[in-house]
Amino acid sequence: MDEPTIPGLTVKTPRTPQQMSADIPAMPVVAMRVMRELADPRTTAKKISDIISVDQAMTSRVLRIANSPVFGVRRKITTVADALVLMGFSAMKGLVITVSTRGIYRHAGMLEQLLWEHSVGSAVASATIARVAGGWPPDEAFVAGLLHDIGRAVFANLYRKDYEVLFQYLYNHNLPRSALVALEERYFGMSHMDVGKMVVAKWNLPEDILAVVSHHHIKSLEDLKALPKPWPVAVVGLADSACRHLGVGMREPDTSGPLYNSPFAEFLKLSAEQVAGILEQTLELFESEKATFEM
Repeated sequence: MDEPTIPGLTVKTPRTPQQMSADIPAMPVVAMRVMRELADPRTTAKKISDIISVDQAMTSRVLRIANSPVFGVRRKITTVADALVLMGFSAMKGLVITVSTRGIYRHAGMLEQLLWEHSVGSAVASATIARVAGGWPPDEAFVAGLLHDIGRAVFANLYRKDYEVLFQYLYNHNLPRSALVALEERYFGMSHMDVGKMVVAKWNLPEDILAVVSHHHIKSLEDLKALPKPWPVAVVGLADSACRHLGVGMREPDTSGPLYNSPFAEFLKLSAEQVAGILEQTLELFESEKATFEM
């Protein structure tokens, strides 16, 4: 049976992996300096604070996000030094990555807005799930949730019109999300997971994030258990599914896939009541805090 042709999709020669990697935006200079400093066991809070404070825009966004209830800090954070003391170096790394991610969403059209909202919702859900299930710091889960679909943002940026046409085609034909991967590979020569792995490599991000961007579409409990790092994938996979059920970053909710009895919920040993609570907390936090993470 012939594969359908998508009307309006004009891409003829997809980028090679080398071209795609070169076209992915670099991490901002200040963020790279912070990441290098955080990797040095001899670093100090003052060194990191001094580097971030040079960039007023980054400082403002780091402080705004640090004060979000998503991160659970109980007192007002007014300086980068406060954030480092109250949240720790690991959480600061996550904040810097979060702020830097905004640069990949260069445009502000409807597609980018929906992708960003889904990413933020998945980040909020991931942090919530990590608190309930344990086994992974919520701040690290937040960043992984934010980045799980980063390859889609890169596609939307580099193939802007064509990716929007593909997105619209999926919606109009009510196709499952598994169809997205096949269509990406057909028209762009690679999937958003492949591109996500390029972002992880270019930005030198942790292995947990690599596992998440590579495997968040996994379908069976057996395949999940066979992964070297199943826990992060289970947390973010459930978060992604939860946001689809809630319609976060989507035109309408998608309840076609399993949630309460999904491989992710089973692996994390979460009951239906716990998953229902996670859905409620995620929607409440997302609605109250989405302006904090605006593009």
